[in-house]
Amino acid sequence: MMGTVRACFSWLSDAPRHVVGVRVARASIGLAVVFRVLTEGPFALHLWGPTAISSPERGTGLLFSQLSALFFQSEWTTFIPFVLLGVAGLGLITGRHERVCGIVALLMMYTLGDRNSAIDDGGDNIARLTLFYLSFALDSRKTDRATPLAIWLHNVAIASVATQLMMMYAVSGLTKAQGSYWVDGTALYYISRVEWFSHPAFRALFPNPYVTVIGSHMSVLYQILFPAMIFTRAKMAWLLLGIFFHIGIAISMGLVTFSLVMIGLELFLVTDAEWVSIRQRWHLVKAWGEQQLASRSGRKAGVAVAFGGEAQ
Repeated sequence: MMGTVRACFSWLSDAPRHVVGVRVARASIGLAVVFRVLTEGPFALHLWGPTAISSPERGTGLLFSQLSALFFQSEWTTFIPFVLLGVAGLGLITGRHERVCGIVALLMMYTLGDRNSAIDDGGDNIARLTLFYLSFALDSRKTDRATPLAIWLHNVAIASVATQLMMMYAVSGLTKAQGSYWVDGTALYYISRVEWFSHPAFRALFPNPYVTVIGSHMSVLYQILFPAMIFTRAKMAWLLLGIFFHIGIAISMGLVTFSLVMIGLELFLVTDAEWVSIRQRWHLVKAWGEQQLASRSGRKAGVAVAFGGEAQ
C-alpha cells in the first residue's frame, strides 16, 4: 500500500507528464474553436444577438451570467466573444501563450453557451472541462523552468483530464447498454434516419443489418472497455480505433467539433515516451522508404546504361 502511495507521489512530483499530449489536446480544441467561429460567426446576431433565438431563461442568474450578458446588449458587441474566441483558438493551435489562450477560450465558450445552450454539443462540454483542468497545466515551451509546485499541479491536471475522459466513455457506454436500440443493434439505423444527426450520403449504408448491428454493438463495447484497455498492451490499437471511430462520426454525422476534441483527447493519453517511440519508428520507416527509392532509381539507371551500351 505504501509503495503504491509513494509511486503515485513520485509520478505527480518527478517531472511534467504528457507534455506532448497536452500540446495536442490544446491544439485540437483550438481547431474546434476556430471551426466554430468560422461556421457560426456569420450567424452571431441571429443566434446570440440582442434579439436572438435563445433559451427563455437567458442565463443562469449568476454573476458571471450577468456580466457575460453585457456582450449581447448591442449588435457590434455581440461579435466580441467570437473575436476573442478566434484569437484564443489560434493561440492554442500555434502554441503561443497556451494557458492564457485556454482560459480565454474557456470563458468565451461559457459565455456563448450561457446565452444559447441549444447550440452546444458533447464536444463543447468535454472541451470546457478539459480547458478548465489544463488551466493548471504548464505551457509546452516552459516545462524546463517549472517549479516543483507547478509540476505537481500540471500532473494533477493530467490525471484529472484522463479520469474525466475514462468516466465519460464508461458512463456513455453503460447508458447505451441500457437502451433497447443499442442492445438489439438497431441504434445506428434509427440515428441515420434523423436528418439532424446524419449525412444523406450515408443513409443508404445503415439499412444493411450487418453494418448497423456490428457498428451499434462495437460502439457500446468500445466505450465500456475503454477505461480498462488503455492500461493494457492494446492501448495504442484501442486509441487508433477510437480515432477512426470519431473520424467516422465527423463524416457521417457532421459532428466536426466534437470529433476534433475527442481525437485530441485520444492522443492526449499517449505518453511522452510513446511519442518518442512513434517518432523513432517514423524515422526508420522514412529512412527505409528513401533507401528503397534510391535503390529503385539506381536499378533504373543501371538498366538505362545497359540498354544504351547495347544500342551503341
